[in-house]
Amino acid sequence: MQTKSEKILSFLCMGAFVIFFAVSVSFCFSKPQKSRFLFYFPSYDSKNLCTEVRFLPNKPVQGVEKQFVEELILGPMTNRYIRVFPRDTELSYCFLKDKVLYVGLSDAVLSGVDGLTIKESIDIFRVNIVKNFTFINKIDVSIDGKSVFEQ
Repeated sequence: MQTKSEKILSFLCMGAFVIFFAVSVSFCFSKPQKSRFLFYFPSYDSKNLCTEVRFLPNKPVQGVEKQFVEELILGPMTNRYIRVFPRDTELSYCFLKDKVLYVGLSDAVLSGVDGLTIKESIDIFRVNIVKNFTFINKIDVSIDGKSVFEQ
């Protein structure tokens, strides 16, 4: 026969187990807080674009598209990959309207990066957007207020 203190201890252990189990089950069935994105970067070792996986928050304040573009401008985390845009590049604006993504970049893009031309950088940028956001029909990129197609 159990003493009163043994009964209390058994009850507390059982309660702790039930709470632990409930928390574990809730974590298993809850939605992940981050989404998986593939970033495409040129490489020093290959002529092909290479991929880099990143997990970004599901509901960022600035919007998913803008957050993605900001991450792309920051560059790769892998040291053998080449940045798409020069380090000084700043994002002036980025918004989605009627399935068209409008992106404004600073004129730092014009200096180029590691042998990439401006056209190659913009093409890689477009590949990143098209592969990750299939619902976007058009991408309008401007550099220092002028559309890329006008330059």
